[in-house]
Parts: sequence; C-alpha cells; structure tokens
Amino acid sequence: MKIFPSPRKLIAAIAIATCATAVTAAPSHSQTEPAPTAPLSNDWKDYGNIEQGFMQGCIGKQLLPSAQKKIRQEFCQCAFLSYKNRYAPQTFMQMNALAIDIGEKGPALVNLMMRPEIDVCTTRTGFRP
Repeated sequence: MKIFPSPRKLIAAIAIATCATAVTAAPSHSQTEPAPTAPLSNDWKDYGNIEQGFMQGCIGKQLLPSAQKKIRQEFCQCAFLSYKNRYAPQTFMQMNALAIDIGEKGPALVNLMMRPEIDVCTTRTGFRP
C-alpha cells in the first residue's frame, strides 16, 4: 500500500517550491493510512526518475534565453543534489506530500528548511529563486 501520492507529482511540487513558484494542485496523502509492511528503500533508483521530475518542475516551462535557462538548470541541479545529499528518498517524498497538504505556504516551508543549501546554489550559479 502506498503512503505517498505519485512520485512525479511530489517531485514536481518540491522542485516548484525550490524555485519559489506556486505549487500545482495534486492529490494529498492521507495521514491516517497505515505504514507499509515492507521496509522502504534508501536507494533513490527505487523511486522512479526523481531527478528528471525534479528538474522539469524546477526549470518550469517558461521560455527563457539560453543563457538564463542554463543558469537555472545549473541551479536546479545543485538544488536536487543538495536534497539528495541531505535526505533519504522516503523523507524527501514525505516532505513533498506535506508541502502539498499545507497548500500555498508549503513552498515557503520547504524553502526555509533548505535555505542554507539554496543559498550555496545561488552563490554557485548566480540564480536567485
């Protein structure tokens, strides 16, 4: 039994939060669902293509000049690696689910939690979300 919404929706939500834009509507998870009986994997590969979904959500669909798009891509890659280094995949998925449940203020919470990493990525790339 799954305790999270689909990984693609969750990843997009955290990516969007990282880039300081609005979270799109997505189904919320139920906090009353029972925990899965099998242990959750710590291998990011077991959670689908998280990086691709994150990058798509972070970069967005805006038409940007190629130089700006490259800077944003570098920022998003840095942000994803920061998440990956700091959190286990199941923790990452739980944060995303909660950010969606919180709604409009979810991105602000995620940005606050990741502020040190976001600041490093901003310094490295010059992109300010």
